[in-house]
Amino acid sequence: GPNLATSSTDLATTSTPLATSSTLLATSSNHLATSSTHLATSSTHLETSSTHLATSSTHLANSSTHLETSSTHLATSSTHLANSSTHLETLSTHLATTSIYLATSSTHLETNSFGDLIN
Repeated sequence: GPNLATSSTDLATTSTPLATSSTLLATSSNHLATSSTHLATSSTHLETSSTHLATSSTHLANSSTHLETSSTHLATSSTHLANSSTHLETLSTHLATTSIYLATSSTHLETNSFGDLIN
């Protein structure tokens, strides 16, 4: 009788803190699960950001290559233009020389014609 009631009371007294500890453990376990989910989400976001960064880096490298190619083409075109300009200058000089020669020949012809008229 009395011993059983005392033992039952002792068991209830011991069981209550155990139940409280069990509840706290369950709460901590839930918090840990939530933190784990947040960590997984953050990890996914980080991976996505890393992928975007890699893609942007690739696009930047491609743009840089295109810019370098365009710069090379521009330099080549500039060289061709300079060569054409030099060639045009040479032709212009030759034309000026020919023009002077033609003017001189015309003067000589005019002088000779005038001499023929006098004679």
